[in-house]
Amino acid sequence: HHAKARIALIRFLKVVDHAAVLVSKDADDEPLNIPSATHITEPCQNLVPQCPCAPGKCPHAVCVYSPRYVRPNNLGAYTEVTRQLMLQSTPDADSFVMGDLAAQLAVAIDAAIFAGTGTEQPQGIIGTASVGAVTGTTLGLAGLIEAQTDVAGANALTANCRYVTTPAVAGLLSQRARIASTDSKTLWQGNILDGVVEGYQAHSSNNITAATCIFGDFSQAILAEWGVLEVDVNPYANFTAGITGIRAFYTCDVGVRVPGAFSVIGTIT
Repeated sequence: HHAKARIALIRFLKVVDHAAVLVSKDADDEPLNIPSATHITEPCQNLVPQCPCAPGKCPHAVCVYSPRYVRPNNLGAYTEVTRQLMLQSTPDADSFVMGDLAAQLAVAIDAAIFAGTGTEQPQGIIGTASVGAVTGTTLGLAGLIEAQTDVAGANALTANCRYVTTPAVAGLLSQRARIASTDSKTLWQGNILDGVVEGYQAHSSNNITAATCIFGDFSQAILAEWGVLEVDVNPYANFTAGITGIRAFYTCDVGVRVPGAFSVIGTIT
């Protein structure tokens, strides 16, 4: 069931489609070290025949890395189905339930990438040190552009960037004029599931913190996984009652490789 369940998990994930996935086969206690670029000095600005600072030398850009560790976190789900349900169901009840379990785990992973607390769960983008911050009170064009300039200031603005927010905020922005109250163009263009905001793709998810929007390059959010989603069926969970148990396990962690690649707009009204 492992391969089938893996496909189901990815189908239900929205953010992980854009996150970088790091796979490890070793699930021991040793953490994985993800190099994180934390500081880049200014490069040499002038081209000269011979650098005046020292023969054969020239000021150069220096990228400073610090380790960001990811450790195995186990996520599980379990349910039971009756013999009668297995007999009466089309498609087979176990396959149907496996998809439901995968969907529930996917919701939990999405939420962890967005806003995991770092305490007994992964540290998500919101709350990661050095992530940009924008005040979302009466959010308008200036705030949305500020999120882009935040990321651009960290040299992390790419075509892969996108806005992710709640359906409520997406609905609010889809009705709010872009420039003035008489402007016929709204801040959010398209449907509230997948739209466009100021030239970038925009998505909504119920898994992100209320009144919050994240703008950034989600390929800089690392989903580290140990193995794949494991779904196992126990036909003898309660043998005398004819109960089958279905259990799902997924081992993963989240690490933000470049915090400057994200800007969080909070307390949106």
